[in-house]
Amino acid sequence: MSQIYPSVSPAGSFSYRPDIDGLRGIAVSAVILFHANITGFRGGFVGVDIFFVISGFLITAISLREWETGRFSVGKFFEKRARRIMPALLLVILACVPFALTIPNPLQSRQFFESVLYVLSFSSNFHFWGQTGYFETSAELKPLLHTWSLAVEEQYYVLFPFMFLALVRSRKAAALLILATGSVVSLALAQTLIQSGHKPAAFFLLPARIWELVAGVFCALAYRGGVNARVPGKASDLLAGAGLILVLVSFPVFNGKTATPGAHALIPVTGAALIFLFSRSGGIVYRVLSCKPLVFLGLISFSAYLWHQPIFAFARLYAGVPLSVWTMAALCLLIIPLAYASWRFVEVPFRNRESVSLALSCRAAFAAVAVLVVVSTIGIRTYGLIHYRFPENVASIYETVLRSIDNDFEDAMHDKGNCVFWSLDTDVETEDRFASCVDRYGPATVVIGDSHGMNIYNVLAKTEAFDFLLGLATHGHQAHKAHTKNWYHRHVLPFVERHKQDIDKIVYHQTASTFWNREIDPSTEAGSDALNGSDVEKVAEFMADLSAYTKTVWLGPYPDFGHDPVKAVFDLPSRKMAQSAKEQLVLLDQAALESAQGRNFIYAKFADLYPMPDSSFFDRCVLFRDSDHLTSCGEKIVAEWIAANETLNALSVKKADAPKGLEAGS
Repeated sequence: MSQIYPSVSPAGSFSYRPDIDGLRGIAVSAVILFHANITGFRGGFVGVDIFFVISGFLITAISLREWETGRFSVGKFFEKRARRIMPALLLVILACVPFALTIPNPLQSRQFFESVLYVLSFSSNFHFWGQTGYFETSAELKPLLHTWSLAVEEQYYVLFPFMFLALVRSRKAAALLILATGSVVSLALAQTLIQSGHKPAAFFLLPARIWELVAGVFCALAYRGGVNARVPGKASDLLAGAGLILVLVSFPVFNGKTATPGAHALIPVTGAALIFLFSRSGGIVYRVLSCKPLVFLGLISFSAYLWHQPIFAFARLYAGVPLSVWTMAALCLLIIPLAYASWRFVEVPFRNRESVSLALSCRAAFAAVAVLVVVSTIGIRTYGLIHYRFPENVASIYETVLRSIDNDFEDAMHDKGNCVFWSLDTDVETEDRFASCVDRYGPATVVIGDSHGMNIYNVLAKTEAFDFLLGLATHGHQAHKAHTKNWYHRHVLPFVERHKQDIDKIVYHQTASTFWNREIDPSTEAGSDALNGSDVEKVAEFMADLSAYTKTVWLGPYPDFGHDPVKAVFDLPSRKMAQSAKEQLVLLDQAALESAQGRNFIYAKFADLYPMPDSSFFDRCVLFRDSDHLTSCGEKIVAEWIAANETLNALSVKKADAPKGLEAGS
């Protein structure tokens, strides 16, 4: 039988394949250059897909050899995986702690320590999947983001030994059928998630990734079956060459819009598989991949992968501005000596039981984990030791800001279980609740729009002036955009038509910035040429459609804050509303009022409901959670002012403005 690949132990009898280390070197280089934003590596993220295939191949090959020699055990399998991953991982996290405690932004410091706890529990892929929402910081600024792939592998390792035992104890045909079925289901799941708009779930979670790992399992089984030996030398070289081309072409051709790990990922995965199966000693591909620089990068690839994201992220966090290509290139070079040192002095010793005993490994791991858990818990509760890092007056302002913005946007949607509630859909549950509330209170006020519409729903709910208020506003749904047409025309309009006798009024609200030409910087150019008048008209047309069924109010946008409230703690001028936002709003209000003339709906300026103050900073709250969305406590401040000053009449529709066939108040 062919020998596959060396075990970590020096006593292992597998022949060494330097070409696989070379492929590792290419994969890790692609990932690093992708995260460094180097031109030509837009698709470098598929290096992770290749890692998964390599992992599936090697783990299966090693386990098969151990099974044949009677040395395989579940306990030893888990020990080897822990020795392979944990020492270097814990070292990198510990090295990050001092930098995390000195990040200029305490919120990002806290987010780092939150991610540490998820990394230690092998669930960081779930954590970062949950952070792909609307208001999360850039992925480039998350030092431990890359550990999601380790979490996927660790979750796979928990399943693998039991899957392996079932595989080797089953009939070959049955085992292959189960593996093939599982792969097809996994790939189909990945593609389905991507096509249904759930690409983050496909990207981060094991069920949609397992087909890539199982592809490596199939390669190991095929290699053990001698498929390589049955293919002539020239054909083998051609197949291996085709595999290398498929891998390399993925890096410049793929980009962030490529649907991976769906069908597109078959390209690099197939390429890696062809290399495993048909690269042989003496062949061109074997010689290319076995060159010393690539093999060296392959040997230190795990440490290089661990170090690269923290180095890039902390550099960006400290700089506060995009880094130049030359700076990123210098950081890439810095990764190499760090990776070599941790490979040579941490990975290699800990992977050898003769160098570091199991007892010593366990004690070191428990000590490191205990320190990280304690430090992370403190870091989360204190926003990275905020009171030790800043003067008390600054720390208190920071705490006010961080406390104000520290909640999930959707979780903060107002719903006390009564007839003031928000829904993501007009489903059966919403219909039933709506009908029940109609019986209790009569016609409803319905709020629709985008994420700012969600803010307005919360504001109106917190005025406590409504017995029956339904929020159907949701992220990104602006009436003028083609991709949201289905939401309004397939869901909102039919809902309004069905319930026109049960709706007293519709309030529509949309973000101001969505009306401005993205090619013109509205922060410096507030001229009318920057305003997309056609988009204003499209929204007005939709308002007219709604007004055919019930009273309709287009509540104009509020001015964007225009600044990051956390950064504004130190930057005093930026605590005030951006002047350009106010100027833009005057032009937008004027255009919207002109579009409303002669139509059966009203346009209400937001200033008539609530005059936004110059500064968003209050003693116990900051109005904005980011540059333009209200905080939960900010919504309450606005709501209380509206209630105290009785300005809800700005949303009133006079009897003469009511739609034909409907009486005012119906």
